[in-house]
Amino acid sequence: MPGGGAMGHFCSITRKLRLKQARSSAPWHSADVNRFQIEFNSNLNRQFLFRPEHITKSKSEVGADRIRHINPDINIKPYMMRVSPATQKAPFTDEFFRKQDIVINALDNVEARKYVDQRCVTTCKPLLDSGTLSTKGHVQVVVPYLTESYGSQRDPVENASDSIPFCTLKQFPALMEHCIEWAREKFQSSFSQKPDSFNNFWQLNGPSAGQLLQTLQGRNHMDGIPLVHKLISAWPKNFTEVVFLARSKFEKYFNHKAQQLLTMFPEDHMLEGGVKFWTSPKRAPTALIFDRDNKLHLAFLRAACHLYGNIYGIPVTKADLAEENLRNLVLTAPVAPFMSKGEEAVIKEAPTAAAVSHTGNEAKQLVHYLQSSMARGDCATGDTMTMHPESFEKDDDSNAHIDYIYAAANLRAAMYKIDQASRLHVKRIAGRIVPAIATTTACVTGLACLELVKLAQDLDKMTLDGKHLLTERVLGRYKNTFLNLALPVIYFSEPGAAARTNLPGGISVTLWDQWTITGNPAFTMQNFIDAVKAKYNVTVSSILLGSKMVYMPFMPGHGKRLGQTFSTYLDLPDSEDYLDLSVDMETDSNMDGDGGDGDMVLWPPIRYYFR
Repeated sequence: MPGGGAMGHFCSITRKLRLKQARSSAPWHSADVNRFQIEFNSNLNRQFLFRPEHITKSKSEVGADRIRHINPDINIKPYMMRVSPATQKAPFTDEFFRKQDIVINALDNVEARKYVDQRCVTTCKPLLDSGTLSTKGHVQVVVPYLTESYGSQRDPVENASDSIPFCTLKQFPALMEHCIEWAREKFQSSFSQKPDSFNNFWQLNGPSAGQLLQTLQGRNHMDGIPLVHKLISAWPKNFTEVVFLARSKFEKYFNHKAQQLLTMFPEDHMLEGGVKFWTSPKRAPTALIFDRDNKLHLAFLRAACHLYGNIYGIPVTKADLAEENLRNLVLTAPVAPFMSKGEEAVIKEAPTAAAVSHTGNEAKQLVHYLQSSMARGDCATGDTMTMHPESFEKDDDSNAHIDYIYAAANLRAAMYKIDQASRLHVKRIAGRIVPAIATTTACVTGLACLELVKLAQDLDKMTLDGKHLLTERVLGRYKNTFLNLALPVIYFSEPGAAARTNLPGGISVTLWDQWTITGNPAFTMQNFIDAVKAKYNVTVSSILLGSKMVYMPFMPGHGKRLGQTFSTYLDLPDSEDYLDLSVDMETDSNMDGDGGDGDMVLWPPIRYYFR
């Protein structure tokens, strides 16, 4: 059960299973997918298995202990680690998944669900996915060889900031929620999107400093130069400069922005007709003066130093982030005085791609920077500059993500005289946490357990030898559920059948069909192509490993690869004995698939065992 505890599912499902004593002699694994801890006044603190004394402890560990206390005969093992690519090598290997009978999701986010779903498809294991969102809930049954998977359908992407007008978010917040969303977007822009854009620019136009310099000198137009020049110009060389950078951001966000807005629209500014500009819901901002003894100001400085150190690759220790050390360092930080931008600061619509196009002056400055750095020996011709983007994670208190958003949101609220919010409230809004309702959870988990009984009855059919028994009649036994108790509405439907694709040459596959080739360390690329031909009666025309071109006949030099060792051109993992390759096959006019003549054919990936 990945995601032990998420939104109460762990509590409810395990409570029902322990009462049924379901498979009590078989090992039952519970993984705390996000390493959650039970928090004071959180959703988890109010669930069925948790008590006040369990606050700050691991959900999966506490849940397992409570279940053993109620039913000593049950066999359960808690894992306090993520079920993610980072743990795919150990302990959650393919062999681990193959040993399971049924996988039950108790997750609270789509990305984790899609990952577990992909692992279940790879290992051909049944999956029971369920979830709640306030009064809404769903149950989905995934049966190997028979139904579509969780990832076969896509929900529309929701963006909380879409419902907030752009001018409100950027210039005229009226509620604490506006400040939190502003801080969340500032985090995403500064520590994720911009570092990603920097790395992409460097890879596309470099990747070495020498190659980038040649590209800049030989081309008249390149998008992204202003951003790259800005990030390189601000690049800190040590922690002291990281503190200076964080201090300058405080001045920019919470002082200069307010002064600029008041320059454009003074507090006594009048609109046509004699109406005051600053009338409700608009609030006139107040420029904040940095105070090193103010706990909120120092909290922002600490979190910003932590994050800027991370993305620029500057080591940051606990001693560096100590309050006394930060107070001393910030005293010497240079602070640029406010300078009005005049008409350039007029509120604009949301930025477009054209807004980041380069100017010739910035290109020349970037060329000069690279030349100077090489001349001083700061970087060599073959060096690559890399930033380290942050991926937002609300449940890891050591990463400073929520700390930054909490401090930034409350400082912005102070600018606009908005009542401030607690860290837990900021975390709930920024982390898109919707309060759990016990009634919805009980309903969804009860329906999920009914489907679990059906899956247990059909386990003998979910094998290569028994899959011919998985008929439409079996499919009709299962029910997916979609409900909203607020309306109230409950819909039951049969799971969607796995889509079947007819490939050229009379080959028919579903997402559950797996192609495998077993090689050895001496296998050549030609041996691999011959093995695919012998096993599946198709001829390989190209081979990709992710985005890496392993074999493309039209590429110079690729023809010579056929007689060379296949592993030479593959990035072999140390602890796995296989790779998943994207392979295209030769077709002709007499071998049409579903798409018809001339349409692209999507062939199943091939798992290549190289040991």
